[in-house]
Amino acid sequence: MSILEPLISKLTRFNLRSFVVYILEETKSEIEDYQIDQLRFGFDGTGKLISPEYRSDEYAAFKKTVLNGQAPLGTPDLKLTGSFQDKIMARITQQFLEITSMDIKTPDLEAKYGEDILKLSDSTFIRYFKDVFLPYAKDELKLIFNIK
Repeated sequence: MSILEPLISKLTRFNLRSFVVYILEETKSEIEDYQIDQLRFGFDGTGKLISPEYRSDEYAAFKKTVLNGQAPLGTPDLKLTGSFQDKIMARITQQFLEITSMDIKTPDLEAKYGEDILKLSDSTFIRYFKDVFLPYAKDELKLIFNIK
């Protein structure tokens, strides 16, 4: 028996799609955190600043100074009470990753700012992938293939 036979046997039974879905499911709270962080800095899923900007310069200044907003001055971060962000949820299926918020304001916010507010931008997804997904996947693969 070759030393490679057990490894080859495990690899032939390995289902990559199921593995990826499993990792996404196991790290969905981190996906939600990355979505919230992206909004905190005022970016949507296209990587552009959320628009339209606030209509009132006074409100924009209030958000930036009193509420310690991280988004550029005038750019919405979609947070006042925190309810919208607190109710953000990632849903994982075999086909896709969907991010939504169960907050009552969600349809109004999407109508005003676009559906891309609840999508990860490419750069945000890459950060999640490098910082969270890959390390988690590496640890799981070590367990699956009994690698120390």
